[in-house]
Amino acid sequence: MRLSILVFALCASVCVFLGLKWDGRLASRPENGILLRSQAAYGFSGSGERRPFRNVARRGGEQDTSYGFLNFNSDFITLNYAVALAALRDYMANFGYTDQDLDDLKNWRKKVHELAYKNAVEKGYSQETYDGMLRNIDAEYSEKKQEFFTSRGFRLTPDNVIGADIPGIVGKNRERMNVVARELESVAQQRNYGSEDLVGAALALVQTGVMYRIPPSKDENGRYTGGVIPPVASLSEAWGDCDSKSALLGSILNNWNAIKLLVIAVPGHYLMAICRPPGRGDLFVEYHGVKCVLMEPAGPAWLAPGTVGADTREMITAGQDFELEPFFKP
Repeated sequence: MRLSILVFALCASVCVFLGLKWDGRLASRPENGILLRSQAAYGFSGSGERRPFRNVARRGGEQDTSYGFLNFNSDFITLNYAVALAALRDYMANFGYTDQDLDDLKNWRKKVHELAYKNAVEKGYSQETYDGMLRNIDAEYSEKKQEFFTSRGFRLTPDNVIGADIPGIVGKNRERMNVVARELESVAQQRNYGSEDLVGAALALVQTGVMYRIPPSKDENGRYTGGVIPPVASLSEAWGDCDSKSALLGSILNNWNAIKLLVIAVPGHYLMAICRPPGRGDLFVEYHGVKCVLMEPAGPAWLAPGTVGADTREMITAGQDFELEPFFKP
């Protein structure tokens, strides 16, 4: 869906949405062995003495990453996240694609074309029958390409353009980020958070805990990444760019069924929106009649939901088109 109009909330109502219930709305814990543990703790820093931090260490076959970040209600939160190095390598091996992968697909089509020709000659098929065989092979080839790119976190457009599939990446990583969602939920229960503070904690982690860095379009192993580092790697390595951080934040927040999210692509940038009533001054879009408040996962600026960076605001309010895609069915 493409939009070119952005609106500001003028209402003064309190931003309460969707009647979030902590326990009943979380997905089940992951069973894939990727995530080993995640622990969170909270503290209060009214004077702003605590600054965001990230530390990445490898020990005992694991990569252990610790974070500290300030929630928008001034609570300072720490979180530890650990991944087995072998599991992390396997995870990354199943993201992206190589030139060899593309050659393998093309070689499959070439081989099947040759077999079809041989079969047509041996059995004396008509040109019409042979052409039909080729059409069926090409249709299967297109289906194989789509399935392959989907399995690797990408999508293939009708005009044959390959790009990272952010909603698809979120869907694949929701359960993997369940352990993080549960730890943030534990903080929320201890501090008596409402849904706004819970969402703020996840956003602050991604904005200021995870460092902003642009992934290479092709990694050291010759694998095309689409300029994205997927959520498990982003959180364990403690870095990512706007689309990588959007995928990470979406994967965490998507563990609550009551939270409805959109991903928004403006020229050269990704951001998100959460569907809930906007407060005064909140920047929001409407999707199928539902107001969705903008969030800026990229950082490193500390921007609460409803606030975006100056460059993002300028691009959108200038009337530039932007693409909007939901993580839910409207």
